[in-house]
Amino acid sequence: MKRKSFLMLLAGMFAISSGALVGCNDDDDDVNKKNSLSVTPSSAIEFKAGDNQDVVLTVKTDAKSWAFEKNGEWIVAKQDGDKLTVNAQANTTESVRPGRITITAGNAEPVNINVNQKGLEVGEIVLSISPSDPIGFEATGNKAVELTVTTNAPDWTFSYPEEWMTAEKQGDKLIVPQDNANRCDTRWFMLGDSERWKIQVKGLQPLCFRIWPYGEEDLEGKEHAHELPERDFINLNIDSNIHGVGGNDGWGAQTMKPYTIDGNRSYRYGFIMEYMDKTE
Repeated sequence: MKRKSFLMLLAGMFAISSGALVGCNDDDDDVNKKNSLSVTPSSAIEFKAGDNQDVVLTVKTDAKSWAFEKNGEWIVAKQDGDKLTVNAQANTTESVRPGRITITAGNAEPVNINVNQKGLEVGEIVLSISPSDPIGFEATGNKAVELTVTTNAPDWTFSYPEEWMTAEKQGDKLIVPQDNANRCDTRWFMLGDSERWKIQVKGLQPLCFRIWPYGEEDLEGKEHAHELPERDFINLNIDSNIHGVGGNDGWGAQTMKPYTIDGNRSYRYGFIMEYMDKTE
């Protein structure tokens, strides 16, 4: 009787071990599974020297994510969901520019897309601006946007119909300033001259502030930063918080929720302003 029980126990252990081995083989199959990756269209992309339209590639894969690399600085590419938008900066030379975009996903075989751009034709003038996404601004708290202008023309100019905008040309850059110089999460700050007076502002909570030597109305109709006047006053703006700019994917995305201010509720904040005169 004892011998029979011992043999049954051995048989049970062998059955369990066999099941465990089968389970390990299934897991190994999942680990070694090859990811799929396809790109449409997959043919080479051909660009003119300038004035090109976007080419949109659709990426399909069963991997958790995908990425891309480009081997030419002149190639402009933007990833959004399963789309990759491709364009090219203006080619201001007569030489053809070859390039390539490599798309990868998990352990799938990478997909290479050749990108070629023609050189200038005789007498051709080209112009491109990067980034070319629409520019979006909030009501306040915005930073200047820098656009790079590429052209073979001897000079370039710009204009805009909106009076509230300002822009400044700096070499091949076009700087579009709006509300600027804002500082956030500030406990205290101090204004004054080096010899006589000082004004210290202490927040009862973290503050946002900005200081200008001109007024908001001075921004209207100005095309260059040097056109802004230096007034005989200091324009100090103190806020509880500033709405975020947004535009995580260029300028199309909305502001993320942690940086959004609800305009349908009231807010309270406080600060102490102290004047100090060294002559007293």
